[in-house]
Amino acid sequence: MGICCSDNRLKFQKSKVKRKVTVNHTEIQVVQGEITSELTTAIVNSSNPTLTLGGGGVANKVLIRGGVSIQRECYSYVQNNGNAKVGQVVATEAGQLPCEYILHAVGPIYSDGKNGEIDFMHQVVKRVFELAEELSLESISIPGISTGIYNFPRSKCAKITYQEIKKFLINNPKTKLKLIRIVNPDTPLCHYFEEEFDKLGWGISPVVTLDFFKTEKTRTTQLKVEDSPNDK
Repeated sequence: MGICCSDNRLKFQKSKVKRKVTVNHTEIQVVQGEITSELTTAIVNSSNPTLTLGGGGVANKVLIRGGVSIQRECYSYVQNNGNAKVGQVVATEAGQLPCEYILHAVGPIYSDGKNGEIDFMHQVVKRVFELAEELSLESISIPGISTGIYNFPRSKCAKITYQEIKKFLINNPKTKLKLIRIVNPDTPLCHYFEEEFDKLGWGISPVVTLDFFKTEKTRTTQLKVEDSPNDK
């Protein structure tokens, strides 16, 4: 089931850590891999208001690998509560997947950036971490939300994801969340998260304090890309 990053013997399936930093007691990793293979306590699925799985992307893999019980739970939620709203995150069990929970995050459809898409992206990523805290999760894997058929610009998604992680850790210094993995399958998408990580200067040291996060000055650093010793 779910894992805690304190066990250095754990191996994530077919994943490659491209960037990492430990802030306080939480490790942040940028990973190229398959999110439905993640052994974290929860994974995030970029969802739609009806919480319908299938079609393509992560949602399709969740259905195929996790089984129909996940879809039944999603439909039950919608039947009792109505469609999820943009910016909302709904937790379900994970069926046959190796994690314990799936957080179905309803991200915005991007048109021209003038219809609240940026605000909604901030809202949904913020809610992911709020819910993780409410569920007392120790580890989570999150993809680039809405960067598939919803066409949200990848660079903007990466920037907002990091901004919300930063705010979450500053506001929750005693969080139980010990590991945050940003997991995307393809090299181009993963590159945007690596690039933004470098712009922030998060890799300037393998361990940084919350005071480092609280500064607004942009730092740049050239990082060495290497595999995690825990990865295959």
